[in-house]
Amino acid sequence: MTCKTRQARLRRAVQAVADFCRSHRHLPVKAQRAALKVRIQGHFNYFGVSGNYRSLLLLFKEAKRRWYKWLRRRSEQAHLTWEGFVELFRRFPLPRPRIKIRILGT
Repeated sequence: MTCKTRQARLRRAVQAVADFCRSHRHLPVKAQRAALKVRIQGHFNYFGVSGNYRSLLLLFKEAKRRWYKWLRRRSEQAHLTWEGFVELFRRFPLPRPRIKIRILGT
């Protein structure tokens, strides 16, 4: 038996990241990254139990995708390409998912 994040909670976390990115897209990238890091790390700390890595990884990937989406909408002139975002993401990475608590002998 493994523990897994309920779909409704995972959806809520992804939606919270998307809402944050949308409403704060005009902040500097460094400030956005700091706020996103706190939100995502808090989720990982709470839901980071053995057997739940897939859900954590899904949140990480969705957060990355949503951040890219809203950064692209910051300007009509300068279009952020995926390659440009990958370079930006190397400079301002989000925390990677980690299992914080091992339960059930795994």
